[in-house]
Amino acid sequence: KEDFNLDCRLSSNQILNIHQVFYGRWEFRNCFDPNAFSKLSSHCNFKTECNIRLPRQPLFEIACPALDNYVLINYECIRNL
Repeated sequence: KEDFNLDCRLSSNQILNIHQVFYGRWEFRNCFDPNAFSKLSSHCNFKTECNIRLPRQPLFEIACPALDNYVLINYECIRNL
């Protein structure tokens, strides 16, 4: 079972800027979703609010079904001009 909750709420003058996303298992070479960045970015990038609930919202491809996968997100909050 993969539980992941992302609740991000920024002030009205800030937006979320996502730089990198990894979903899978880092220690296994072919055990990741290569489209994780584009999938999360389409939901959250440059928005003031982002809510994701896994596994209820199957956003990522299950990279390693026999293992617990994890999410790494590199982001910053930037000023909304």
